[in-house]
Amino acid sequence: MEHGDVRKVLDQIKGQEVFEKNMKRPDCVILDSEYCSMGRMVAVKACEGTAYTYYDASLLLDLLPEEREQKKKILEYDAVLAGWKGTAQELAEDPEFQRISGIYRKAVKAALEKGPCLIHERGIREDVEAMGYSCLSAITYGTVQENKRIRARVTPDYADLETDGELDQVIAAEDKKRRLYHDGLSRKPWGAKETYDLCVNTEILGKEMGIRLLRLLLTGEN
Repeated sequence: MEHGDVRKVLDQIKGQEVFEKNMKRPDCVILDSEYCSMGRMVAVKACEGTAYTYYDASLLLDLLPEEREQKKKILEYDAVLAGWKGTAQELAEDPEFQRISGIYRKAVKAALEKGPCLIHERGIREDVEAMGYSCLSAITYGTVQENKRIRARVTPDYADLETDGELDQVIAAEDKKRRLYHDGLSRKPWGAKETYDLCVNTEILGKEMGIRLLRLLLTGEN
C-alpha cells in the first residue's frame, strides 16, 4: 500500500465517531486474532505508553494467586480444545470447560478492577459488559497464507514441520482452539468481521499501521 493510501485510510478512520478524541475511552478492549496475524505483537506495542495493561491467558492467571499451582494445567487446557470433536454448544455444556472458563472470567474481572486493559483471546465482550464495564472489540487477521506459514515455521512448536500442508493444518488447528473457546461463551461467532468494532488486516496494512489503529481505539491518538 502506498504512503498516500495509508494516510487516506487513517484519515477516514479518524473521522469516524468511534475514534473521536472526545469519546469516552473504553474500560476494556477485547482482541481476537487469527493465528500468525501478529495480533499479540500488535496488542503489546499498542498498549505501550498508554493507560491500558495488556493481558493474555498467562498474564490473566497471574492475577489469581489461588490458581498459581494450577496455572500450567489450566494453560494446557488448549490441548483439550485442540482435540475437541463436538460443537461449541456441546463444549459450553462440558463441566471442565465451564470450570476453566470460570477461572478466566474471574481473572478478567480482576484485570478490570485494576484499570483499563486490553485482553487477548481469553475475554468475551458480553461478559465484560455484564460486569458493568464499557468494552470495544477488535480482531487482527491475515489473507496471505504463505506469510502465515513463514511465521508458523519459526515458532518453537512447529519448527520441525516441512510441508505447506502440515503448516496449514496447524494454523487451522490453532484457529479452531480460539474459535471453540470464544463460541462456547459468546453469541457472536469468533472471526465474524461484522461483529467487531475494528478489523485489522495486518497483511494489507502492516504491523505498524495495525499498532496505530489499535492505539486509536485505546486512546484516540496514534
